Amino acid sequence: MLNLKKAIKLFAFSAVISMLAGTLSACNKASAYQTSQALNASNGDIPKTIVQNVKQTFQAKFVYGDWRFQGTEVTNNSINAYIQIPNKLDMSEDQQQAYINQMICPAAQQTDFWNELATHELWVHIYTYDKRSSVQAQCKKPNV
Repeated sequence: MLNLKKAIKLFAFSAVISMLAGTLSACNKASAYQTSQALNASNGDIPKTIVQNVKQTFQAKFVYGDWRFQGTEVTNNSINAYIQIPNKLDMSEDQQQAYINQMICPAAQQTDFWNELATHELWVHIYTYDKRSSVQAQCKKPNV
């Protein structure tokens, strides 16, 4: 009798866990859908020509070598440029962010680029395998 009660409790517990897992899965799907809708809605905030100019700027910069420009994403009035690198840099996160700003972000002398970007932010992300594990820095706009 005691084993039967344990079996019933275990069955009930596993049924509840299964229902929760299904609910969480549905929540995750709904959240991903909302995020993708928001992302698509925010694409309208930045003209395609500006995003294309950012893409071309980074594509030209990463033609040779092991670092690869992997595209841009537009989120919340900012453009995010992604660069995949073969190995993690042997620097602290702060040093990597400074490196991104000094060496990867477009130079202050590119006034046409920065004038076109106007009120939009530009972020550069470097990562090895997974974009979610990137080190990112906001490019500092020169006084144009």
